[in-house]
Amino acid sequence: MTLVGCVLAIEGQFSPAHAQGIPVISTSELAQDLLMAKNLQSQLVTMTDQYNALTGNRGFGQILNNPSLTSYLPSQWQSVYSQVKSGQLQGLSSAAQQIESQEGMTAYTPSQQRYNDTLATNKAIATQAYQASADRLQNIQNLMQQSDLTQDPAAKADLQNRLLSENAMIQNEQTKLNLVGQLQQAEEKLAEKQDADTFKNTLMGSASQTPQ
Repeated sequence: MTLVGCVLAIEGQFSPAHAQGIPVISTSELAQDLLMAKNLQSQLVTMTDQYNALTGNRGFGQILNNPSLTSYLPSQWQSVYSQVKSGQLQGLSSAAQQIESQEGMTAYTPSQQRYNDTLATNKAIATQAYQASADRLQNIQNLMQQSDLTQDPAAKADLQNRLLSENAMIQNEQTKLNLVGQLQQAEEKLAEKQDADTFKNTLMGSASQTPQ
């Protein structure tokens, strides 16, 4: 309600004095009416602020929300090894290549290269998963501190929802990593078997070529 509207509403409650048929406005009454209007307007603003504080949204839904913490693994994680090898996963691919270089991993056969790629990819995944978990824990700590500092009920509710969301994401990532761990074990066994078969076939081939 505007100030003029308040004044008109209040003025309608009073019977104006008349002098010879012409309305006469009392200065004291007008001052009192204006004061009442200001008080009503102040009360309206206060009530609106209180309502917004209880029901409003403070936009904390995306605070400290870093999508990269969930994007270090592809959505179709079953293909992670082939994607890393082909360079489609820039973060993991470069990390795996760096690990192979730092560890001095060399291969003389495709099977050895597959085994090296598997080990390097597993280490790259574990490293990035650890860093993502550490960043999420830092986010939770920051959100808790901000929630303790704010006195706005709506803002506090938003921050609490962000905390719940962050916890849910951690649990989801843990489930995904557990499945990836099973994939890692299976991939390592396959790579080991392929390398062993290659070595066996090489020995058998060499033996067959040895003069009797």
